[in-house]
Amino acid sequence: KPMRGPISGVMVLLLSALALALMLTSGDYLFTERVLTQDVVCYYNYLPAAFHYHSFDFQHLPLRPGFVSLPDGNVIEKMSMGLALLYMPFYLTAFALIHLLGLDPFDYGTPYALAISLSAIVYFSLALVFLRKVLLCFFDDRVTALGLLALFLGTNMIYYTSYEGGPMSH
Repeated sequence: KPMRGPISGVMVLLLSALALALMLTSGDYLFTERVLTQDVVCYYNYLPAAFHYHSFDFQHLPLRPGFVSLPDGNVIEKMSMGLALLYMPFYLTAFALIHLLGLDPFDYGTPYALAISLSAIVYFSLALVFLRKVLLCFFDDRVTALGLLALFLGTNMIYYTSYEGGPMSH
């Protein structure tokens, strides 16, 4: 059985901290249109529909790029709600804080963009933890740490986690 050690655990922490730092220094979360854009807004729209408007009648939502009008006049979202379920804990946290602090509850503002961006960092960190566990079943701690680093530096992981609005699914 490969040797376990602290190096790959420290690598998980460092890569998570680096992803968070890159996300915060990019400032994209300050501009809602950079986070809640393209496919992300299509997934996200389920949340304001459910918790703010209390209706899946998507005609009332201000940002509707992924909607399809049906012949009977109804409007549906073309994307499934799977990612909305992953965004939900972060959306509800922002929703609660906004109401507690008496801020504008507009569902497409900066607090929501920040919350959704943070969701990408949290899920990225969890993925690293689970990947580390799997890799340690086959490789020693140093090789596992190098594998995690190679994944982060050698793929588009940095871009999609820290810059592309964070929660993009691909």
